Amino acid sequence: MIESRMPVSTEKIKQIVVVCYSGMATSAMGASILSRLCKEAGVDLPIHYQSVWQVDDDEGLLVVTQPELMQLAHERLPKAQTYVVANGLDYAGYAALAAMLSCPQTES
Repeated sequence: MIESRMPVSTEKIKQIVVVCYSGMATSAMGASILSRLCKEAGVDLPIHYQSVWQVDDDEGLLVVTQPELMQLAHERLPKAQTYVVANGLDYAGYAALAAMLSCPQTES
């Protein structure tokens, strides 16, 4: 498990953006996987994909990224929560996130 894959405060999440460097292939595939898993889990949140350079920072945002972009995501989007998957096709990572989102948890 990746160190940065930690529980997120689900009550604050208003939308999810899967990011990659260019905002095309990797993030699009990841968003598709996550959308399907969230739908199956009964999670009704907008899920998009974008380049990490184009995302607007927001407290209600959950950014899903890969380890190599984690630092950049934290720097560019300090208000957003970050969830890291091993790679763009990390089915287990997306499934864990969908499960987490289907069982809302608040910050302690």
